[in-house]
Amino acid sequence: MDSCVSSNSCGACSTGERKSDVDRWTTHVSKVLNSPPARRKFRTYLLNMNLEEAENTLYFWEQIDKIQREKRSEDLTRNVLLSRYRKLYNHADEYVNLDEAELRQLKRLLKCSSPDEEDEILDQAKQSVQKLLMDDHKHFSSYLWKQLGR
Repeated sequence: MDSCVSSNSCGACSTGERKSDVDRWTTHVSKVLNSPPARRKFRTYLLNMNLEEAENTLYFWEQIDKIQREKRSEDLTRNVLLSRYRKLYNHADEYVNLDEAELRQLKRLLKCSSPDEEDEILDQAKQSVQKLLMDDHKHFSSYLWKQLGR
């Protein structure tokens, strides 16, 4: 049987995650970031562990993801995009441990005229965030396995 992760789970696993979810989420940080339920659980873990820097880094990833989804589904004006890019850059500069080259690359969003170049910069920023969250993901993975009794 595929057991739940939650200690107060019901028989239908509505409040916990199945072992198969944990198997998938613990393979790579990208599996957590790309799964809304896993990301929520990861955020709760970061909050409970008082890992503010990682929490801010996760928020940054989520903002990039939100911009990318909106760019695909909505016809955003250049001014709206620039405003979001500016907020994204300011958050990264203040709260995310990107190196100078990564920050410069992100700042290029404010001057880009090519949607393809913007997409590439956003994808690179998400990759940088994945690297920054790898250690936190390892600890989160251990936490999930401990909840399963492993």
